[in-house]
Amino acid sequence: MYVADSDYGQVVAATPSGHQWGVWLDRDTAYAFERDHHATTGMARAAARRQARETIAAFGCPPAEAVRHAVTWAAEAGYRVPAWPIGQILRTGRRPGLAGRLRLPSTRYVFAEEAYFDLLDR
Repeated sequence: MYVADSDYGQVVAATPSGHQWGVWLDRDTAYAFERDHHATTGMARAAARRQARETIAAFGCPPAEAVRHAVTWAAEAGYRVPAWPIGQILRTGRRPGLAGRLRLPSTRYVFAEEAYFDLLDR
């Protein structure tokens, strides 16, 4: 996993059979950082948004597809895992289950490292 200042990350996984996949942890934040980076270097807003979308799309797969890969990845390692908690981590950036919904608004932020370890735990 690559972590960008605890705000978002890129996860790359490989199975023993050689299947590889990748996914963003907090894809929306990664997009915002990329867009803002381009905008602060003088790129026009529309161009910055387009470049950010292209950068995000160029790495990994969408969360729904990544959930399927993660379940397959775990199965190849001998684990049977449900898809819904993995999907919650990848789609929302929140911790899976009731604990993620009960946190106070000021503490709902999940560091990319936490999301990564939640993903591995699931």
